[in-house]
Amino acid sequence: MKFQSAAAFEKHLQHSFPTHLAQVYLFISPCEYEKRLWTNYLLALLKQKEPQLQLTHFEAPPIGPIAVQDELRTPSLWGGLRAIVIDQIDKVKNLEPFLKLLDSLAPDVILIFLAACAKSVSELYQKGKKELVALDVSEEKPWDKEKRLHQWLRDEALKEGKQLPSEVTMGLIKDLGTDLATLYQELKKLLTYVGSKTIIEWKDAEAVCSIKDLSTGWQLAERLVWKSPIPMKDKIHDLGFLFPFLGQLRYHLQLGAQIADVLERKMAVPDLKKHFPSVRNLEKFIPLAAQRKSRFFLRGLLKLYEFELLAKSASLDLRVAFDIFQAHMYEKTPLAS
Repeated sequence: MKFQSAAAFEKHLQHSFPTHLAQVYLFISPCEYEKRLWTNYLLALLKQKEPQLQLTHFEAPPIGPIAVQDELRTPSLWGGLRAIVIDQIDKVKNLEPFLKLLDSLAPDVILIFLAACAKSVSELYQKGKKELVALDVSEEKPWDKEKRLHQWLRDEALKEGKQLPSEVTMGLIKDLGTDLATLYQELKKLLTYVGSKTIIEWKDAEAVCSIKDLSTGWQLAERLVWKSPIPMKDKIHDLGFLFPFLGQLRYHLQLGAQIADVLERKMAVPDLKKHFPSVRNLEKFIPLAAQRKSRFFLRGLLKLYEFELLAKSASLDLRVAFDIFQAHMYEKTPLAS
């Protein structure tokens, strides 16, 4: 069973809990944070069913199917459910050994696969579609994602007893972009800032959210993605600027990949505009998206992910790491005039 709507998938989980949960799940999204969010949501449900749930996490590669098979064959000392998360399954060149894992699943095991794109894991879905439930938002339309994020922000605020009017969610998405991790970070700031207030106003967002530097951030992100590399200097060390800026970069790279992909499918420009009704000045992005092709923007997304990992875990100077990111992103790519 495959869902391309997060709302429909969530409803399915609620209806199937606790007695009809699947044994295999597949989450497909280019957003690492979103995959973690859905994984954690599913694990929370499983823990309601089995408080002593045991969790094992693998990244494939470098972990191969033998290590996963060993884990599957090792019975739990305590009994109960076991959840095994296999991340980056779309980066595995030969899926066949992983497909065989589905043939002999013990009844106490839940397998959760995570992938960035659907094409690389089509074999996995075809093999396991009778037992597998998939959520695939990798090709979600930009306006559908914005609509989903509006509702998600309001629901998250409501969990804390706060009302988040639509004008505030619209303003946050307009100014911060659609990067889920950035939106979540700023929402947490808002919830803490308003204290006992039950209704969050736009003036609250203006007071505490990282939007004061957004005009510069958006300009830099647009220039980097659509024109040429940029000098960051010491600004890269300002974490209050950096993380929203990475979200803005991701927005432009994803937009470029989506526009290029539609163009590569030979869609006429008037029809293309119907796909991106909320993108202002779309016309200025179309020629360069056509010239650079989707592979440029997809490579940029990959290199951006690698930079984020370096920024969070390595001692390398962030300026050096960011220069490496830009160099790899623009490798063999002509600069815009």
